[in-house]
Amino acid sequence: MDMPAANEKTVQVNAIDRIGTLNKEAPRRWYQLLCNNKFMDSQCGYSRTSGDMYQTLNCTASGDCTISIIRSSNIIQATNYWKDGELFTTSGLNGIRKRKVVASSGDNTVNLDVSLPYALSSDDTFTIKRGCDKTWLKCSGDFFNDKNFMGFPTIPERMVVR
Repeated sequence: MDMPAANEKTVQVNAIDRIGTLNKEAPRRWYQLLCNNKFMDSQCGYSRTSGDMYQTLNCTASGDCTISIIRSSNIIQATNYWKDGELFTTSGLNGIRKRKVVASSGDNTVNLDVSLPYALSSDDTFTIKRGCDKTWLKCSGDFFNDKNFMGFPTIPERMVVR
């Protein structure tokens, strides 16, 4: 509506077509603590080819794996380096399965969020890749990517009304 006019007997409104103005792109994101970007997309600032930030390893399991704890001599990194990443089984009784990594330790071990149907044997292979929990601390600390953080880290976690 544009230029509404009214008197005691009539109301006059001019309608203007603004459909052509709706195709403008604007940043649309949730007002939340966590980052709104998808890990390693164009808005994140890193790409899948940006070195060890998006590290992917092809590994062979050790013989002492369980259904939720995976060990391999290939996954030597600092504690929780692989946390929030993904593990893909590529051979063995489990076939092709994907699981989220909830913890990793410096002793070649990763813990999975959901157990696999079968424990990995010493000749089973898998791929593991790094992930992000989308917090300000991880983005600015581990990845040095605070300029591309698209969350709101200063909003309170709990609303306190007095």
